[in-house]
Amino acid sequence: MRTCISQDAGKNYSPRPSKRSATGRLAEPNEVARAVLFLASSDSSFVAGHELFVDGGVSAV
Repeated sequence: MRTCISQDAGKNYSPRPSKRSATGRLAEPNEVARAVLFLASSDSSFVAGHELFVDGGVSAV
């Protein structure tokens, strides 16, 4: 996930997960937060027995 730490790392930072993901980039914090918000809300009341991967497609590649 792209965070303030990864942004401040400078040119020596190599985001390896983004090279493996189908999206080709790191997640934004709000993208992960939206998945958590969905699971915590009543909108997910009928969701059962499912794993929700918020990994940009890394697990599918």
